[in-house]
Amino acid sequence: MTYKEIYRMTMSPAKEADEKYLFWDRFLRIPATFLIMPLISIKTNPTTITKLSILSTLISFCLISFASTPLIRIVGWGFILLWGIMDNMDGQLARCTNQCSNLGDLWDTMGGYLAMISIYFSAGIAAFFDECYYPVFESYLNLIWGGATAILSIFPRLMMQKKKNYGESSVVNEIVDKSSFGFTKLLVQNLISPTAFLQPIFLLSIIFHVLDLFVLFYFLLNSAVTLLTLKKILK
Repeated sequence: MTYKEIYRMTMSPAKEADEKYLFWDRFLRIPATFLIMPLISIKTNPTTITKLSILSTLISFCLISFASTPLIRIVGWGFILLWGIMDNMDGQLARCTNQCSNLGDLWDTMGGYLAMISIYFSAGIAAFFDECYYPVFESYLNLIWGGATAILSIFPRLMMQKKKNYGESSVVNEIVDKSSFGFTKLLVQNLISPTAFLQPIFLLSIIFHVLDLFVLFYFLLNSAVTLLTLKKILK
């Protein structure tokens, strides 16, 4: 099975349209596709890949949060990159081998939520311990901003799911339909998605010791996204 065959089998029109606007996600799909080729032949369960991705997230959280050197934090970031690759792999493998299931989707959703929480919370802890080059507020506030941002990253999603449960999915579809996004919305989507530019920005923040600015920026950005989302769905 070739790369192009796997791509055609795993890219539904909806998935392809979604990926069109998440530019970093395209990069992650390339290694993911090549890596699943041997997994298909040995009949690997996609949920196994999802569970390994969750383990990768937990390792990343520990390394970034409690690292004694910047190099260890960069290694921790590498595990977030690995999560992103495996997050692509499990879905591709499920579609290629016709192993899609509600339980697998539930595991995948949990992995995505955990990754979002882990990135922001670990960034806050790391900023607390790091020798930031441009400290803009008291160090302990990094813990508050990081924890708050972790909550804000998933709160709008939970509210939108509740709205859909009420049978009012049209409003939610309007919020998440990227084909209707203008430049500003696309930019924000790429900035906050854990499989988009959030990953390289996180890496640069670690390298240049500006994790406090990273945490503050994403706290403000996620606060704005949360307020705008709530304004739309609480009508």
